[in-house]
Amino acid sequence: MDTLDRKLLWELHENCRASYQKLSSVLGISANAVKKRVGKLIDTGIIYNYTIMLSLDMVKSEVLYGLVYTDGEEIAQDFINQVGSNPMIHVVGSIASMSGGAYVISAQYIGSQGLAELGRFLRTLDHVLKVEVFPLLIPRDHADLQMLPIRSKQTGGEFTRTELKVLKCLVNDARMPISDIANYTGLTARRVGRTIQQLMDRGVMFSVRWNLSAGGLDVVIIRIRIDEHQKPIGEVTEWLRSEFPDEFWLPYISAEEPLVFAIFVVPNMQIAEKIARIIKQAPFTKSIAVSVQFSETKFPWLGEIKIKEMIKDAGLTD
Repeated sequence: MDTLDRKLLWELHENCRASYQKLSSVLGISANAVKKRVGKLIDTGIIYNYTIMLSLDMVKSEVLYGLVYTDGEEIAQDFINQVGSNPMIHVVGSIASMSGGAYVISAQYIGSQGLAELGRFLRTLDHVLKVEVFPLLIPRDHADLQMLPIRSKQTGGEFTRTELKVLKCLVNDARMPISDIANYTGLTARRVGRTIQQLMDRGVMFSVRWNLSAGGLDVVIIRIRIDEHQKPIGEVTEWLRSEFPDEFWLPYISAEEPLVFAIFVVPNMQIAEKIARIIKQAPFTKSIAVSVQFSETKFPWLGEIKIKEMIKDAGLTD
């Protein structure tokens, strides 16, 4: 995966319904070259699927990043599936651990009650020894955090029946062509296109989910505790992006303490060691901890679950 592939993934994340022609103008390559790159990313498993995400404001949710430590006696995939059975959790990854098992999670929760329920769910699972959860800071239009459901200026309300008809087609394939949606729903292609734009204006994202470790690369998580007297946390993420433009993927920023989980994608561990050494020596760094993520399992977003529930409640299921 090269720099163009990375940029392509981010463009697809912003709007996976963008045409190959539009993507070609952004990337500076031909539409056919874009199509080939997308096909390769799908074949290697880096593109996991195309999906729908609702903005945080539409779901009335917040997001968190978590770490779960076990005694190591669990069957890893069974444990991952058990964790992912909670509808608030949409990603579970396994990371290297010197003793026992260790997992990272990404989740959405609604209010303090949802946060408490999620913590209790994780702590009471068999084999779990310790759980750390970090509610995340997600400002509006924060470019570094666009992999998460964003804040939106419009919170919308209930979807119309026409919108739900279109969403029913897109919930399993967010890139479904307008002509196919029109044939399935009986709507005109013009009305389908207008409805999709209305959904996007309200905070619905047509996006891509990725699995970076599928491309033969190493996913490295560097937990950075920051001295805010030296540099504000926002400037730290800007420094990471400018210092490591080819390796730095995204930051998870704690909302409660000066802590960043910086995600890097590297071709080998020698580069990861060099990155960690540079970060450790930075004047704003109090401490770092490095983890390597082995695998990642995806589960439905909370917004995706809610869309399917609304479709069912509207009597639009087959």
